Amino acid sequence: MEGPVEDGKKQPFPRHRNSEKNKDRPEKLDYKTAADKLTRCLRDIVSTSVSADTIRQALILQEKLRQRRRVKIMQKNLHDQEKVINVMTNEHRGIKEKQFT
Repeated sequence: MEGPVEDGKKQPFPRHRNSEKNKDRPEKLDYKTAADKLTRCLRDIVSTSVSADTIRQALILQEKLRQRRRVKIMQKNLHDQEKVINVMTNEHRGIKEKQFT
């Protein structure tokens, strides 16, 4: 795409002519960056001419991986909470024993 004609030559449009305007609005720039990444991903998918089933399978595997990560994080948090409870219980028992002795 070309811009206005100067000195008989067409000038190319600057690629990111809105980036200067958006510097004061970082959230808009973040949305644009995310949209650009999504566009590139979609373009890659189309250009590789992968079947829809393969894409579906990849998305399913990706979601399973996310779920496993969530479960591992939850298990770790639960384990940490159990440690805290054990420490608190042992401290409480120690206090009770001191009171009765």
